[in-house]
Amino acid sequence: MLASSAVGTVEYRSMTEAIRSSNPTIDNYIEGKAVGIDPANQELTEELTAFRNLFEDGAGFNDPSHITLNYDHLICAVGTQVRSSFVPGAQEFCYNLKTTQDAKQLRTAIGEALEYASRPDVRGNDPESVAERRRRVRFCIIGGGPTGTLCDVE
Repeated sequence: MLASSAVGTVEYRSMTEAIRSSNPTIDNYIEGKAVGIDPANQELTEELTAFRNLFEDGAGFNDPSHITLNYDHLICAVGTQVRSSFVPGAQEFCYNLKTTQDAKQLRTAIGEALEYASRPDVRGNDPESVAERRRRVRFCIIGGGPTGTLCDVE
């Protein structure tokens, strides 16, 4: 769905829902990330998500707090972070597609690239215009499963 929202097929707001309203049986949801596990005592240390402080200056985030939770069974799920460091240049020049914010940024970038390529000063058939148009609308997809794709749009 993120890929669909990045190209405009699906509106990103239609695929997000607050967890508390989507499942009324959840009464103790805590947003954060695990930073320590003590299996002997069945305890998990969690760093709570920092939120923007709107009541003071509105610019900064509050300091993240740490809490300790007891557990009976611990399930560790992987795959929540993007790892593009193994592809040289990917971190500096690529857009990720992991969150709805990523989808919005990618959608804007694709729209701007296509809009620029359709400008009158880039639409011509002279070699410079063709080269600039190709440079602006060439997309390379890294990852996305077992395949990566390079596509040219003219």
